[in-house]
Amino acid sequence: MRHLLREAGWSQRALSRATGIAYATLGRKIAGRSEFTMGELLAVAEALAVSPAVLVDSGARRSSDTTG
Repeated sequence: MRHLLREAGWSQRALSRATGIAYATLGRKIAGRSEFTMGELLAVAEALAVSPAVLVDSGARRSSDTTG
């Protein structure tokens, strides 16, 4: 998800404000230490103007990179 933030020119703080997800909570979720809820994923997708599938695909790729 970090690359999507960079591509969109967003900071984590700006995404936090736009989505209503607390900054520290968003940081944990982006780092993979906590799972996003469906509502949070939808809010992030809307803020970044991407399909929610892009976020899910991004997370799946990250997980497979660390396990395989």
